[in-house]
Order: sequence, then structure tokens, then C-alpha cells
Amino acid sequence: MLTAVTREQWLAALLVLVLAAPIVGITLYFFNSAQQRIAFAQSERSGLSQIDRLERLLVATVAYGSAITCGKPGNLNQLRAQADDRLRDVEMFAMQGSRPVTMAAMHSTWQQLRLSTNPRTNFSPFFDALTAAFINVSDDSGLTFDPEIEGLDLGDSLAYRLPRSIDFFASTQRRMCRNAGSLTLDDRLQLAIGNAEGNARAMDASQDIDDALQRGNPTKLLAVSRAYATSRTLLADATQKVYNYSKARAQNGRLPTVATLGQLIASLAALMEAEEPTIDSRIAARIRGVKRERLLNLVPGIFGIVAVIAMVLLLHRVLYSRARIRAAEQAAAEHERAAMHDSLTGLLNRRAFLAAIENAAADGSSPGVLCLIDLDDFKAINDTYGHMVGDEVLKRMSRIIEGAIRSTDASARIGGDEFSLFLRSPIDRLGVKRVASSIARDAREPTSIRGHALSVKISIGAATIAGRSAELIDEAFSLADAALYAAKRNNRGGVEFADEIAG
Repeated sequence: MLTAVTREQWLAALLVLVLAAPIVGITLYFFNSAQQRIAFAQSERSGLSQIDRLERLLVATVAYGSAITCGKPGNLNQLRAQADDRLRDVEMFAMQGSRPVTMAAMHSTWQQLRLSTNPRTNFSPFFDALTAAFINVSDDSGLTFDPEIEGLDLGDSLAYRLPRSIDFFASTQRRMCRNAGSLTLDDRLQLAIGNAEGNARAMDASQDIDDALQRGNPTKLLAVSRAYATSRTLLADATQKVYNYSKARAQNGRLPTVATLGQLIASLAALMEAEEPTIDSRIAARIRGVKRERLLNLVPGIFGIVAVIAMVLLLHRVLYSRARIRAAEQAAAEHERAAMHDSLTGLLNRRAFLAAIENAAADGSSPGVLCLIDLDDFKAINDTYGHMVGDEVLKRMSRIIEGAIRSTDASARIGGDEFSLFLRSPIDRLGVKRVASSIARDAREPTSIRGHALSVKISIGAATIAGRSAELIDEAFSLADAALYAAKRNNRGGVEFADEIAG
């Protein structure tokens, strides 16, 4: 009798262990998945913290450059010490994780600048390294590419737009301070270029912020909205004053314009400062939510182990069926994604891109504009640096394209180094040119890829999709392709329109 009871107990225990193992495994799977999502969000928060440190360094070094150039030498030592502290803070924080290459570039260029009192000191190399650091930190931490966090496109304005805008306007301010005499033609040209570039970057950031303000909670975005309104007002005032000053060829209005530029720079920095806690609060809320999910994931496992004692065979069958269904759904989802996306860049492939255009045309709205993008001299990059570097260039290009378009638009890699955009209506010629110029400008920005400093020029052909039929969509491809080759022949690095897109 004892032997029989013992045998039954062992069999029951074995069945419990066999059936409890999948429950425990599934529980741990979801628990670890939550842990990974928490780790990713924490990486985003770490990147945001480094962005905050870089922003403080940017403000300190802009103030130092202004003091040297605009005749405020009394507090140079204090400003230099403050910038030194900010740079050390950036470097110490970077040493806690992977240290971006641009940190070394910032350090070396700052050491060359910090003891200079020459009003014509060139700050461009330092600010180039600093703005590259903004982009690298944002990309490495995943700060601008998390679809689970609504409104995170503010990260684009923090990393890609506002720092460079501040740089351009600070450079314009220093140039105006140096030019105490009458303006030469070159002075006017450089002022116009700096004014236009700073305004373009600020307007790109405005689009990111507008998107976030439209989708987000107005109460939670109140600080961003106020800072945004102030910067927009000062942006219009400052850029108009710089334009008037450069056009007049005289010193009238120079000092008020310099002062307004200083106010604009301060307002853009304040806008960055307002965006940072907004993004941080959204990431923190996501972490709290995932932690709750992680805790809840333990509950089914505990109840499952208790219930399996009473329903051994039935529960085994249910768990087995669920596992098969889950595996089939995951395989189907992975297969569907592989069929719709380019494996290297993650953009849509040609078939999915055409489907996006056809779906847009089928819903009753106007289709939009088709753009074809080709990397100039991409073969030379592959031949010189190898295909691994070429692949990284294509990946970077895909990130730039995705950062420049709206959520309602579509982008694809349709072969080799050729990309395509579908800019959905309503959009006019100016809007198309702004998107194309933003992509071309970001592509030209030098970046370090596998130890090589590279920049890319692109050619773009654009054509209106005249109607909703497949024939008209094919015709738009032919027109855009012809415009693309015209751009490569006539203006490598530019954009050509195949037809008169409404302006």
C-alpha cells in the first residue's frame, strides 16, 4: 500500500513539474521582456540626461564666445571656468557608459579655444563636434526612435534641430560683433547664410514641437508651449533684423540686432530646457507602466501552478495549444514584416511603398507628391571604405529620411542607394522643397562611420501623382525618375521638379 501511494505521489509531482515548467517559462519570458523594455527606457533617460549636459555646455561656450567677440572681457575667467566644468560633467557622464568618439573632438577643440582672447577666434570646429555629440547620444540611446512613447519626436528637435540653430545664430552674432565697420559683400553673404541656416533649423524644430503639441496633453506640455511661443516671436524678430541690417550695408541697428540675437539664443536654450523634463516624464511614466506589467506577469504564473494540481491534463493541453498559436502568430508577424520592409534599413520595400500610395489614393483624399532620392557617388564609398561602411551610410540615410517626414507620409528603400518618399497631400512646392532640403542638409553633415569622417550628397527628383489610377502612379515614377537624373546631371546635390507643384 505504501509503495502504491508513493508511486502516485511521484507521478502527481512529476506531472506538476512538467506542466508547471511551461507556466514558469512563460512567466519568466514576459518578465524578462518587461525588463528589457525597462532597460531600453532607462537608456533613453540616460541619453536625455547627457543631452541636458550637452545643452548646458552649449550655452556656456556660446556665452564665452560672445564675451570674447562682443567686448565683455571682464567675466572671461568666470565663463571659461563654467565651460570647463560643463565639459568635465559631459565627459564624466560619458565615461559611465560607451564614450562617443565626438567627446575627444570636443575636448581637443575646446583646449585650443579656452585661452584665446582674439575676437576672430574660429569656434566652428568645436560647435561641429558638439552638435555631432547631440546626434550620436540621441541615436545611441534610442531617444528619438521609440514608438511606444507618444510625443518622443520632441527628441528630434533636441538632438538634430535646436543645437545647430543656436550654433548658427551664435556665429551670426559673433560675426556682427566683429564687423564694426561698413559691411563688405562677403560680410553680407555670410550673415545671410548664417541667418537662413539658423532659421531653417529652428523651423524644422518647430514642426517637431507642433506635432507633439497637437498630439500631447496640453497641460503637461504647458512649459514647452510657453517657451515655444517666446522663441517663435524672437525668431521672427531676430531674423528680420539681421536681414534688414545686412541689406542696409551700414552700422545702423547693429547693436540692437546683436542684443536680439542674444535673446533668441537664450530663448532657444530655454526651449530645450523645457523639452527635457517633458520627455523625461513621459519615459518615466512608461517605466512605471512596464514595472506594473512586470509585477502582473508574476500573478498568472502563481495561480497557474496552483491550478495545475487540480487540472493537470486539461491545463497541459491548453498551454500546449496556446504556445502553438503564439508561435504561429509570431512567425506570421515576422514573415509579414520581412515581406514589407527592407532588411538593411527597416524602411518599406518597393511593394509595400506602392501599397501605401494606393491606399492613400483609395481613401478619397488627394494622393500627394512622389520623390526619388539617389546618393551621389555612393559606389566610390563602397569601393574606398568597403560595403560595411556603405551599409552604415544607408542606415544613417534612412534615419535622416524618417526624421524629416510626417507620420502620414511614407518612405522606402527601393534598391541599392535609391530611396523614395511619398509626401501625402496637402503639401505644396515649398513644403516639398523644405523636406528635400532638410534631408540633403542632414546628409551633408559630416559624421564618423567606422572611424571614417563621411558626408553624403544626394540628388532628388519630385513629381506630383496626378490621380489615383495605377497608370498615373507609374507615370509619376517615370517623371520623378527623369527629374532625378536631371538633378544628377545639372545640379548634383540638388532637387528637380518634374512638373509645377502648386506653390
